[in-house]
Order: sequence, then structure tokens, then C-alpha cells
Amino acid sequence: MNDLVHSISPATHTQSNIYQLRRQKCVVPSPYQGMMLFIHYNILNIAAAVFLVYYLQTCFSSYSFRAEDIPLAYLFHRTFSLLDILENNMEALKVNDTLFKGSHSTEDLLKYYNNWAQTGKYDEHLSVDNGYKGPHITAQAAAEVFEPNRRPTVQILDVAAGTGKVSQELRQLGFTNIDALDPSGSMLAQARKKNLYNNYICDFLSEYTMPARNAFYDCITTSGGFGLGHIPADALHDLIRLTKKGGYIIIAMREEYIYMSCYNDILEPLMRKLENEQKWQMVQRTVIQEYAFNKTGVLYIFEVS
Repeated sequence: MNDLVHSISPATHTQSNIYQLRRQKCVVPSPYQGMMLFIHYNILNIAAAVFLVYYLQTCFSSYSFRAEDIPLAYLFHRTFSLLDILENNMEALKVNDTLFKGSHSTEDLLKYYNNWAQTGKYDEHLSVDNGYKGPHITAQAAAEVFEPNRRPTVQILDVAAGTGKVSQELRQLGFTNIDALDPSGSMLAQARKKNLYNNYICDFLSEYTMPARNAFYDCITTSGGFGLGHIPADALHDLIRLTKKGGYIIIAMREEYIYMSCYNDILEPLMRKLENEQKWQMVQRTVIQEYAFNKTGVLYIFEVS
């Protein structure tokens, strides 16, 4: 993971305070590093606590349960499994925050995403078990607006498709005609291995994206594509351009990103402006608790006019 993190260099190269401190041989650990140190130094304490629970269980087994019901090996396994989940969750959050700082060049972001996909860490980090619910929420939203008997024929474009997490969820709900749009070739290569999409379009979302497919899709989905340095607010025009009249656009994103520099007083005002211009109509705006890494998210559903 350190190799991945160091593969990105900020677009504006200024030495931060922490690097200056390191040159002076005074290293200040990040909150992530501090938590990891705390966990690793306390593993023996946790193991001792588990042993104590087992010992007490054995002593008082005649009262309510038998010692063999929960073997020591199982207790240790569960303890260290929970530690692994916690560490993996924190690593995923760190990677996510690194990517969405907004200070990286497009080339650096692509290198990072390509490496992330190639190592297999992307699917590991952005999983439901690891606290990322965006793809599941997005697919459920699509299921709300399309009846089961219609889903096999619905044409869907998954924007910022990554390795295909949204498509996996959509297919479980009966959707089969799904195209992927993502600028990372390595991400799409992983999705292709799983045969998750009909077409794999390696490109950014812009006014030049797929001009031959204007008003082609019944539904466009994007989960986690909006954030600093990622899909710009004015790309809403292109989402509408590619969607049929009466079709739906579903956007899932972290709520905190709405108030960051690239979207604050821009994204939601533009959404309302497009509604006033009768380009689309907002069907739903829902705040999602624990959307990703215990952070709040927002789900938008629009119907194109």
C-alpha cells in the first residue's frame, strides 16, 4: 500500500510541514499511523482478555453454558478477524481520502486508480463488509424506478464504473444491459474479467463522450464518482444529454463533498437550475447514514424531461 500511496505526487509541488519535520529527523505520525500503533501494541492485551473470558467461561460453565461451546481457537480467530477488518477499513478510508483531496493531476489519479485495480486492493477496500454501501444503494434505487418485468431491457450506463460493483448489484436485481464508462483501463479490465458489462468505454465524462449515444440510455448510474478532482459539476449536462426523456439519473456520493470547493454553491444550485429549465425533475434526495466508512451519503434520483 505504501507503494500505491507514493505513486501519486501532488499537482502543486510544495513541501508540507510533515516532510520538513522528517528532514529534521522528527517524524510526526498521522492519526492513521497512531491508531495502527495502538492496535498492534494492544494485541497482547486483547488476547489476554479473550483468554480471561474463556477461563471464566470454563469456571462457570455449569451455570449457563459449556466451555466447549466456544473454543479458545474460535475466540482468538474472531478477535483477530475483527482486528483485520478494523485495520482494512482504516486503510480504505485513508486511500479514499488521498484520492479525493483534489490536489492531484489527472495523470496521477489515473496511475493511482490503475495500480489500485491491478493489486486487487480496490475490490478489497470498497466492499460492503468494509463499510462501502454506495453500489448497493444505487442499484436499489434503480430497482425502485423500474418494475421487475422491464429490467432485462433497460439500457443502463454506469459512470465511474470502476471494477463493476454497481453492475454486480444491478445484475442481482434483473438488469442485464449495462455499459461501463471509466477513464481507468485497469479498472475496466477487472470488470471485463467478471463479464459485468456489455460495452467497456475507457473515457472521461465530457461533452465529447459518446456523441452517437445522445438520448440513448434509460438510466445512468454513478456511485462514488462525484468528489474533489473527479466528475465536475457541469458534467450534469452530459448525464442529461445521454439519457432518454423519461429516463432516470441516479447519483450516490458522500454528503461532505457537496460542501467542498468544487461543488459548494455549485452542484445543488445547478441541479435546481436544470430543474427550473425543465431539463429534469428531482424524484428523490435522501441522506444515507453510514454510506461509506461510517460517513453520511446522499442519494439523488432525477427523471429527465
